[in-house]
Amino acid sequence: MRSDASPCEAPGRVRLRTGGLAGLLTIIFTMLLLGGLAWQVAPYLREVWQEINFPFELDYAEGIVWQQALLIPGPAMYGRIDTFPFIVFEYPPIYHLAVRGLMALGADPLVGGRALSFACTLVIVGLCGWLVNRAMTGATGRLARFAGVGIAILMPLTCYPVTIWSMLMRVDMLAIALSFSGVTFAVMAIRRPVWLWPAMVAFVLAVYTRQTEMIAPVAVLAVSSLVNPRQTLLAVLGGLAMAAVALLSLEWATAGGFLRHIVLYNINPFSLWAAFDIIAWMYGVHAVYFATALTGLLVIWWAEIRSARRTPRGEPPTFANGYGWSVFLRGSDRRIVLAIVTVWFVLSLPAQLTVGKSGAWVNYFIEMMCIWSIPIGMLVTFGLEHGFGAVRSSGAGLARGTTIILLAALFWQTMHLLPGRALPDPAFAAASQRLVQEIRSATRPVFSEDMVLLMRSGQTVPLEPVIFSDLSRTGAWDQSTFLRMIGDRSFAFLVMREERRYTPEMLSAFRNAYPVVETAGSFTILRPRTP
Repeated sequence: MRSDASPCEAPGRVRLRTGGLAGLLTIIFTMLLLGGLAWQVAPYLREVWQEINFPFELDYAEGIVWQQALLIPGPAMYGRIDTFPFIVFEYPPIYHLAVRGLMALGADPLVGGRALSFACTLVIVGLCGWLVNRAMTGATGRLARFAGVGIAILMPLTCYPVTIWSMLMRVDMLAIALSFSGVTFAVMAIRRPVWLWPAMVAFVLAVYTRQTEMIAPVAVLAVSSLVNPRQTLLAVLGGLAMAAVALLSLEWATAGGFLRHIVLYNINPFSLWAAFDIIAWMYGVHAVYFATALTGLLVIWWAEIRSARRTPRGEPPTFANGYGWSVFLRGSDRRIVLAIVTVWFVLSLPAQLTVGKSGAWVNYFIEMMCIWSIPIGMLVTFGLEHGFGAVRSSGAGLARGTTIILLAALFWQTMHLLPGRALPDPAFAAASQRLVQEIRSATRPVFSEDMVLLMRSGQTVPLEPVIFSDLSRTGAWDQSTFLRMIGDRSFAFLVMREERRYTPEMLSAFRNAYPVVETAGSFTILRPRTP
């Protein structure tokens, strides 16, 4: 397979022209952009150790994920939700099993789960750089490619959703890392089809980490079926067989509870306006990144199609059928990466409307923000080489000016991003430590909205408020048993933070049975009236 189909290609190109004002400006803005990215990433990396080792809650759902990890595998996983404790398992078990493996090695569950997420983040950004390098090798010199790879690696670590989510005990980073691994294996499979099999394994594991992780395999299979149709069909059948065996095993082990939990109990109330609000916010904050990624896809496609039309006999390729696309895509690894990333990017856009469901947050944008670093890295590499390569090309002046503007715009965006997570508050830590000690000494169960407090105290999470409030509103769960427990004062005391996470009936029951109100930092503690 050729890897040299770029219109700006020239063998042996390893350096950039640096003469003249344009050359000086491009060096300045390239260094500014890389320096700006490093400047933004440095505090994030400095805070990693401190946040991973913080012994209390960083995110509302970490406690329930910890509880689920202790129950998977086991007889209570994906079980009934009408008996105490009330636990919904929103996700398949791969992340939880990985945490259990770390626990078996002696890791604290919370620390191990966060460290796993951060390690997966490093894998993701490393694979973004690998894909850019694979796509641009042979078409550009080393210096231009080095700049593009560096940008692709650093850029996701400046995006707000990535920075705040990459150190949490949540399933997302592992699922996305598995999807990126599958895409990487699929790119390698174009030359050696045997790599389709580990790609399928990675995709199946990704889906069994987060059930919505379907877009990457669809993108890969759409492209691979044009290039290696027979091998792709066999790999798809193998992947479906693996997924089916896993599904049947989980359904059998849970008496049908697995699908009930991850499908029926996961259908949350949806607001299209809420989705638009969050999407507008996220894309507004990262507007230059998104626009540059879209521009990169269009420019590189235009360049590749223009290059393909320059056949030795002057016969333009046809894209009217699968064979024409197969011939075109086989022309270079760059086209394979470009095709997969384009389909992945395009399909991810409408999928982000799901952020409008109750409980969804900015983690729904993480995968897209990692995807778009690839065309951005490719575009920067292409612009640097086309405008400043060691061999002059037509239109180099325009390319130089455009590249300088591109680098300046990316630098501006990098310097105007949302800050990452604030360091853990000492006052919050002190209040949490005090509550942990009190919960440990309690003679009855304690209800706490901050579920990490319960797990740190050795208690069981009785109920996760948000999802059960939603299930109650939709009629999928009868809250009467829980309300009766509150009315009977089955809990020693209650720890709350946000009333919006409860149904009106729950709040009324809390006030009636636990009328004594105290505060400890950001916590509200409700106690029964003493005789």
